[in-house]
Amino acid sequence: DSYQTVLAERNLCCSDLCALLAVKNRVAKDVNWTVVEHWIDAGLERNLEDHEEVLAVHRELEAYSQHSPKRFIFRKDFRKYEFFANPQQFFPEDMVDLSAYNNVFPTNGPTSLLQTMLTTTVECPPIFSQVWVREPHKQVWAKAFLLLKDKNLYLSYKVQIVAKFLRQWRVRDNSLVINQERIVDDGERGNLQLFARLSDFNIYTTINAKNHLRAPTEFGLCLRAPGQDDPGELRCLACENERARTCWLTAMRLAKYGKQLRENYRAFKNKQQMETLNPRDYSSYTVPNESVRSRVAMDFTGPTGRIVEDPKEARAIALAEGNTWKKKL
Repeated sequence: DSYQTVLAERNLCCSDLCALLAVKNRVAKDVNWTVVEHWIDAGLERNLEDHEEVLAVHRELEAYSQHSPKRFIFRKDFRKYEFFANPQQFFPEDMVDLSAYNNVFPTNGPTSLLQTMLTTTVECPPIFSQVWVREPHKQVWAKAFLLLKDKNLYLSYKVQIVAKFLRQWRVRDNSLVINQERIVDDGERGNLQLFARLSDFNIYTTINAKNHLRAPTEFGLCLRAPGQDDPGELRCLACENERARTCWLTAMRLAKYGKQLRENYRAFKNKQQMETLNPRDYSSYTVPNESVRSRVAMDFTGPTGRIVEDPKEARAIALAEGNTWKKKL
């Protein structure tokens, strides 16, 4: 593995850092570039969303997870926004409940309906399937039925309970209002257990859930609350295959961030059309920022990233970096 040091500004969002790293590495800018938060020992990864502030993420990890080695990785992930163009690859028909939307979006089939929903509202349809679950502070994995509705994950070990819930929801949602989240009370939920409110968690994939979590399959997902360092607090899922995990991951991102994902995608496309950047002229590239004066240096040369507080050290890093690139050019 190779490491690089970059100067990062406060309020620097992930999309701008990706553009900066693309220039440094002399690769074409692409919407699929992303910065990955990687927990080495735990085998957890998550892509930072384009709107997330990199330094805020870094500080949260350093403050609450000092004993867990971490690093940031710059790489492409073609799943990042591909679901806007090809939703059928991400939402299998046997996992998606579209029945409540047929009267709202009159279309020709489920694929067309999904496409219309994602391009007009970015509302995530209800997702339902059987998964393996490990609840917090438990080491036992059990098969359960998981349901994603709005921004919440619900759980039941009986399929009849989930089916009843969906039937009741369809009846109550005949007058559906798009982009308006309904609160599900205990009476309406019945015996359906609230597993997680996605707004309270970050969503991670596992590199190999069998090795790191002793899961029954290798296709794992974990939910971690910001500021949480106890591995026992992780809410873990294991899917039967990569197809199911990709569906759950995409649906959870949509449920958590909503229209922000579409705005991120459009912002990149608009910026790409406006910029005429010479990839050889790294020094001419400036990152748009709310506060140009508040810059800090970040050092990625070690196993973990760190903020360089000493101005002299930061200047030395910048000078050394400039000399290195002049030699290369």
